[in-house]
Amino acid sequence: MPDHDRLYKELLTTFIKEFILLFLSSIVPYIDFETLESLDKEVFTDVTAGEKHEADIVMKVKFKEGYKPPQPETQSQSNQKRKKRKKSRQENAYFLIHIENQSSSKADFNKRMFIYVSRLIEKYGFDVYPIAVFSYKTPDTLEPDEFRVAFPDLEVIQFRYKVIQLNQLAWQDFLNHPNPVASALMATMKIKKEDEPIVKAQCIAMMVGLKLDDARSEMITGFVDSYLRLNAAQEKIFEAELDKLIPPEAKEKVMEVLTSHEQRGIARGKREGKHEGEVTIIVNQLNHRFGHLLSDVEERISKLSQAALETLSRDLLDFSSLDDLNSWLEKQRRR
Repeated sequence: MPDHDRLYKELLTTFIKEFILLFLSSIVPYIDFETLESLDKEVFTDVTAGEKHEADIVMKVKFKEGYKPPQPETQSQSNQKRKKRKKSRQENAYFLIHIENQSSSKADFNKRMFIYVSRLIEKYGFDVYPIAVFSYKTPDTLEPDEFRVAFPDLEVIQFRYKVIQLNQLAWQDFLNHPNPVASALMATMKIKKEDEPIVKAQCIAMMVGLKLDDARSEMITGFVDSYLRLNAAQEKIFEAELDKLIPPEAKEKVMEVLTSHEQRGIARGKREGKHEGEVTIIVNQLNHRFGHLLSDVEERISKLSQAALETLSRDLLDFSSLDDLNSWLEKQRRR
């Protein structure tokens, strides 16, 4: 299975300007692209799921010079308060763009999105433009774009966010968008099974036409290949389509990248299989000695490096309680 989080974060961070131009045309008039800055990773305690969550992408950006952010007014505010608030808002020249990628459907996502954005506002004091990218194939029901708390006599919260739900988008609608993000994400949109080799060829052809550097071309080729895995019959159709769309020398280079990507995927699969097997053995040993581990402890063990797992497999023989395990894991986190 593709590493969804890594693939999307890599793509959208590398091509953040192109992503905005493709999907967020409404903010283009007031965004200063030259000031886009990726912030350090944000980790939230997810109170709704009882686990830690790392924000996918948080970018700091400046409003274009001369642009004045809109100032919503309420009837209950006095004129003096309005003026004071308006002044402070206009002095705040920056805002944040927060992008969350969801590779699976979760019923409470809208509430969690509200919590994440609230934490960002609390920490930085900037306004936040929130975006949710839903990248799963199924279900294809529409995702909500708001979180509300309301009573019969009072609406407490109406929090809205931008939704980009890829399984609701037709890949054909993006063929005329010469954009690297379009060339990658077309592979994850609404596609009939029989169209998969054609879409893959169109994605690659669009990427070739953009004349990107080798590193970015390989990134997009690998992304497309991760989401459009073809069988032998489809591969023949794919190559025939490529012959129609790109020059022979470009096709040769693409096929080399695809072959290399497949070989790396096989090697990575073997490593991950070995890693998963060692995690299972260690968890079973700990369960046998100390009783059933909490899910968050199992998750922390699963995220250890191969070297750390090998060390843990030796050190656990000296543990006398779960406190020893938790202390060991805490020391690993601090390294």
